[in-house]
Amino acid sequence: MTSSVAIIGGTGQLGAAIARRLVKAGRTVIIGSRDVAKATATAAALGAELGRTVDSATNLDAAARGELVIVTVPFANQEATLREIAPQVRGKIVVDTTVPLVPPKVMRVQLPPEGSAALRAQQALGEGVRVVSAFHNVAAHKLATDEAVACDVLVFGDEKAAREEVLQVVEDCGLRGLHAGALANSAAAEALTSVLIFINKHYAADGTGLQIKGAAPSAHRVSRSLAFAAVPGLPEITPGSDLAALIRDALRRAAIELAPGDALVVAQKAVSKADNRYVDLAGVAAGAEARELAARVRKDPRFVQVVLDESSAVLRAVPNILITRHRCGYVMANAGIDRSNVPGAEPDGAGRVLLLPIDCDASAAQLSQALGGVPVIISDSFGRPWRQGVVNVALGVAGLPALVDLRGATDREGRVMQTTQVALADAVAAGAGLVMGEGAQGTPVVIARGLDFSAPLTDGRVLLRPLNEDLFG
Repeated sequence: MTSSVAIIGGTGQLGAAIARRLVKAGRTVIIGSRDVAKATATAAALGAELGRTVDSATNLDAAARGELVIVTVPFANQEATLREIAPQVRGKIVVDTTVPLVPPKVMRVQLPPEGSAALRAQQALGEGVRVVSAFHNVAAHKLATDEAVACDVLVFGDEKAAREEVLQVVEDCGLRGLHAGALANSAAAEALTSVLIFINKHYAADGTGLQIKGAAPSAHRVSRSLAFAAVPGLPEITPGSDLAALIRDALRRAAIELAPGDALVVAQKAVSKADNRYVDLAGVAAGAEARELAARVRKDPRFVQVVLDESSAVLRAVPNILITRHRCGYVMANAGIDRSNVPGAEPDGAGRVLLLPIDCDASAAQLSQALGGVPVIISDSFGRPWRQGVVNVALGVAGLPALVDLRGATDREGRVMQTTQVALADAVAAGAGLVMGEGAQGTPVVIARGLDFSAPLTDGRVLLRPLNEDLFG
């Protein structure tokens, strides 16, 4: 897999959006522009936002330095730009994103005489360059955010290996890429862009995209080798701790460098401690409902009151067991409120208890951003219906697909899968839980290495089963 990507025209809306996503995915990105000052400013702003180093150069220098080159210039500038960089990209893959839009009639299909902008690109660059065409139908303003983009990317090229390289770039951007055949086929996606622009205007839509139903998603590829390693040397987390800074320091001391395919699994308790989610039971007044429920479950009425305050519903209440639906939707014992490894908790059940974070997805997103875009899972241990023991699951997710939808893909016998969805974030959290431990290990942060992030990015909320589908509540 190529690591460095040069983006020609990287100061434009699409180029800057692709650059941002690739930098977050751990790629080395070089922002190219005709105006090197604009390239430098764009790279500096992106680097400051993501906490990464982003290079800048003229289009010509960027094309020479990049192992893979993405061209994101307007159709009017395409041919001149390609002829300029042609000597610098011989033997490389050049991804052409050009759509033949000719103002003012951008809602009318206007393919060039060569048949498509991609074929014109191949003609301009010559036979020594492997041109691949992609990113036509994705709205740049949506790609520029951290949100999942409901759009597939069709990838066209005459060489399958080159398409595979570009599919990985697409997936690093958090999108699903699909092989779409020969370079000549790009005419279909290029023409469709004008159709989508018309649909956007006619229906006042916000950046409609293209999704292919029934195709086996690239996300069904499974990582063949995964590794989990605890981040050593983290101190006791206290209220107000800068958790991201502590993690960065621990990684530096251990000489650990994060790489593409890495994610950090962070114990919920570490986040809650930093956020001062402590409650001292001595200051809690139990109401009538809490006192009645406490008698039934044989727990401290003050503790039960805190559980009720954090819950939207009580689902099971029997001696020593209180299962509730947490206000964020998790179904769990005691609304996730815990005493283990909590300073100030007392053996008789008095003292302090620790609540879940206010919003685990938001906390994961904040940590991910503060750590330069590395994917983050916030995890906690859950019991499960019909099974003994606890296992780590994902409460909050940022920067990776929490749920991989395989419906429409086929199995080895060619049967179309009807219901299969893989809880990727839960599976990663479970593996990390074996390294974290449940007792006195003191390892609340684990690196998961070797992951495939090829499905659309989602937060942890997608893992919650809707109430109308809850068979056990």
